[in-house]
Amino acid sequence: MNRFSRKIKGVAGLLAAATMFGVFGLMPRTSAAKTLLRADSYVTSESHFTREAEEPGEPTATPVPGEPTATPTPAEGEPSATPTPEAPIAPAPGDPTPTLAEGEPTATPEPGEPTATPTVTPTPGEPTGEPTGEPTGEPTGEPSLTPTPTPTPDEGEKETGFEGFVERLYNIALNRESDPEGKAFWVKRVKEEGATGADCAVSMLIDPPEFKDRGLSDEEYVKVLYATFFDREGDEEGYAFWVKFLNEKGLKDTILGFIDSTEWCNICASFSIKSGSPNHKATTPSSNARAFAERMYTKCLGRDADEAGALYWALGLTNLEYTAADTANYFFFSPEFLHYKFSDEEYLDRLYTTVMDREPEEGGKEFWLDFIREHTRYRILCEFVESPEFTGLCQTYGIDRGSLDPKNDPDMPEPTPEPTPEPTPVPTPTTTPAPGAKYDLTGMVIVIDPGHQRHANNELEPVAPWSDEMKPKVSAGTKGVATGRMEYEVVLEIGLQMRDLLESMGATVIMTRTSHDVNISNIERAMIAVNNHADVFLRLHCDASDSSSARGIGVFVCSRGELADKQVGWGNMLGRAMSAATGSNYRGCNASTVYSGLNWATSVPSFLLEMGFMSNAEDDRLLSDPDYQKKICDGAADFCNQMKAEKNS
Repeated sequence: MNRFSRKIKGVAGLLAAATMFGVFGLMPRTSAAKTLLRADSYVTSESHFTREAEEPGEPTATPVPGEPTATPTPAEGEPSATPTPEAPIAPAPGDPTPTLAEGEPTATPEPGEPTATPTVTPTPGEPTGEPTGEPTGEPTGEPSLTPTPTPTPDEGEKETGFEGFVERLYNIALNRESDPEGKAFWVKRVKEEGATGADCAVSMLIDPPEFKDRGLSDEEYVKVLYATFFDREGDEEGYAFWVKFLNEKGLKDTILGFIDSTEWCNICASFSIKSGSPNHKATTPSSNARAFAERMYTKCLGRDADEAGALYWALGLTNLEYTAADTANYFFFSPEFLHYKFSDEEYLDRLYTTVMDREPEEGGKEFWLDFIREHTRYRILCEFVESPEFTGLCQTYGIDRGSLDPKNDPDMPEPTPEPTPEPTPVPTPTTTPAPGAKYDLTGMVIVIDPGHQRHANNELEPVAPWSDEMKPKVSAGTKGVATGRMEYEVVLEIGLQMRDLLESMGATVIMTRTSHDVNISNIERAMIAVNNHADVFLRLHCDASDSSSARGIGVFVCSRGELADKQVGWGNMLGRAMSAATGSNYRGCNASTVYSGLNWATSVPSFLLEMGFMSNAEDDRLLSDPDYQKKICDGAADFCNQMKAEKNS
């Protein structure tokens, strides 16, 4: 039973901004996406969450673009500022101080010549007559026609180019003039490092604490977006639409709607700056997202984060591929967490610590224990991620909170029209070798990654945690010159046989894919191995060459990471085992940082096995031969047995 009701759906979102550094005292970070989340309006009925969301502060007024904010307008009836003694005619109360047109020369009367009195041209519809008010003080001997007001951007001093663009963003986003150091930083980013208008605007509108401290409401935030990207105010209907859109779609889609506009392109063009693409993804995570990801490891799993895993989740949060709720869902239902077999009470304690950031209160824990018994663990997680505590936690880290759909409960049985009289039991992983098994691989966790998939994914992802270089997420693979079969077909065929053999020897085998119609990037494949603490991560591939005579087995490993000094030795062990089992030529082990699927899995023993050349007719036919495929699997089993012996030594 759900004891909670939501009043307003909170803002869920952040923009994946491109290649920007932190500003205003933050540590620099390349290509970091900037994030913001304001606390949800959330009410409960008989709430068992003891902490309540903080009341928002007084909203900060949003300046109208183009109007000065530093000098208040005199109230009606108040005299305006006292004119300077040199001014020949005092302005009427409330009238602005007159200025000369930009570039107009200043006329200085010759000694002895009478000073001309400027003629005031009345505005149509205004009364004519002499201006009111007399100058104060004694006039000087040589009155000047040049007034001395404080210049403003609208009085001929408006900056243009990159400097003007940056100044405009300071005025609108932070409601102040730029400081020299900050302005120089952003101008350099634009001039020398190619930052776009979208990069600068999004960074100032989302990440800096100074902007967050303005405490803008949703309505005020939308007004700032209008001023920044449209250079105008919106009408009442427009504001209402975007506020509703913000609450329903989140910050990311809202800002994309503003950036992807003709008005924004025109504004950037007027300052000679590129508007920028709103769809560029960050290659370096924000520090806040990184901190949140590391926190999930320590609080939920009770251990320090591994480098690749923390970067993976931090990038996903930065680029809005995952919300905080998505991340929590994965961690609480990950193989590692499930391995501990926590009781309901222990599970609830972890939920409180991780999601609520506190210990359970008296009475609350009993309530939620009853809730778990009536529902499921996933269902209580859905409730916890909607809490004010988790909302505030996400706001602290500046990431998208998100929500979980109770309909996606993995423990909820699928409705069936008729009960099955004798349900087929779900097979459990083999924990002991089958009778007659050649090796005992009990306790080994082996992740097999059959390379490629039916359709390539040419979207880009970072080739390594330490690199900004981008590569396609997964390529199409090669094709057999003799059989005409695709690589993704052959490697899955071998991978499934290898799984069955290793499981029969007691190993726990995890496949990155078991079908062709998937969309799994190389980083995601690597993270399956990392998150499951694989004893062996085996990536199955087939090679190709311009030379049809090239054939044999090759192994590739990563030359960086905590296991780099051992990887080549292990790789040669794998290659020799494969060569001995198949009789094929072993071409050696190469260490490099070319393969993203290896670069992101440096915390576990990882190998890319090229089982033969599909560009060679003989190798191509062997790779599809069932007897030869069995020999490849036997070689893998021999290698895993050697790895277990080394692990236990």
